[in-house]
Parts: sequence; structure tokens; C-alpha cells
Amino acid sequence: MLTDEPFPLKLRPGQVCLTFDDGPSDEQTLAIAQFLADKKIRATFFVVGQRIDRPGGREALARMRELGHLIGNHTFTHPSLTQLVTESEDRVVDEVVRTHQLIR
Repeated sequence: MLTDEPFPLKLRPGQVCLTFDDGPSDEQTLAIAQFLADKKIRATFFVVGQRIDRPGGREALARMRELGHLIGNHTFTHPSLTQLVTESEDRVVDEVVRTHQLIR
């Protein structure tokens, strides 16, 4: 159910958490977000920064939020973080911070 209140820390019996990764991707992500909102279902969309930076990405992100969905950070380029952290911790931080700035 869509509310202005944050998600409860504990799920009640029968509740599930829906997450979607790697968006926003053009019309597909918005179609899913709209469908869920129409059904009074809220989900978390984990977004990739470089997809936000594409034409229409910022608008899609704003629309998902307007529909009441939560936005999660799925890094900027979606690298393998377990591999990247062995190469450069600074790049891991950059991946997260760049996307965080776009989400804000």
C-alpha cells in the first residue's frame, strides 16, 4: 500500500519486498512503476547512474519517486564491486557517490 510513512523495519505476515535492478530503462521501468502504483504497491528501484544520465533518465527517476517508489543506488556503471575493491577502493566510493548525487 502506498503511504508517506517509511517501510516498517519488520515485515508483517503476507508482506513481500519488491526490488527492481539496473534501471531506469526507457519506457519499461516506468510502465512497471505505473502498474504497481495503480495497484497501490510500492517497490524499490535500484538505479544505475549512467542510465539516469541518459536522455529521459532523470525524468523517469523523478516519476518513479512521484509514484511513491523508493530509489536505491546500484552504482554508476554497475561494475563487479568484489573485483573493483581489490583494484581501487576510491573507484568503489566514486561509483556510489556519483550515483547518489544523481539520485538526490
